[in-house]
Amino acid sequence: MGVCARPGGAADGRYWAGEGLPRSRGAYAPAPAWTAHTLAVSDLYVRLREAERVGQVELLAFDAEPACWRRFARLGGAAGVLKPDAYLRLGLGEFEDSFFVEVDLGSERRGQLIRQHHAYQEYFRAGAEQAKTAVFPGVLWIVPDAQRMALLSDIHRRLPEQARRLFTVVTSEQALAVLCGETSEAAATGGVA
Repeated sequence: MGVCARPGGAADGRYWAGEGLPRSRGAYAPAPAWTAHTLAVSDLYVRLREAERVGQVELLAFDAEPACWRRFARLGGAAGVLKPDAYLRLGLGEFEDSFFVEVDLGSERRGQLIRQHHAYQEYFRAGAEQAKTAVFPGVLWIVPDAQRMALLSDIHRRLPEQARRLFTVVTSEQALAVLCGETSEAAATGGVA
């Protein structure tokens, strides 16, 4: 008789050699909501590049997540992370504009949207961005339709006036015109900019 029989074939031999058991893994498929969101952010980038080619705007920077995330100290010293979907800096003639972008596809509930607004307010109060760049970027919420725009506009109306000025909400169709300076932000938000 043998000392210790190895049942099976080569796979079992690898197990006994300390290499572990072979596993078959299926391909990873991201969730449809994640894919749609990623494509929406990518679409904004492509639209800005197209606008740049025809001379509407100069795209100076476009950082998608996680490159656009910002670490900061919250009140009381706790560590905080602001997680916009993108950060962009645009050249418009002699001027520069910068924005944190939130691409909202209508999947987040009101409470989560309010928490995101509070995170931006905390980051603004921390002063980290202003210390680095001397300005605080506008926060542009891009939404799919008028109904979602009304929800975000209602959230903005309930903010203190100073905080309210940080945010602009536009539909995806309005986004490029607002970013290229063709439409006023106040018109896009219904006067709540």
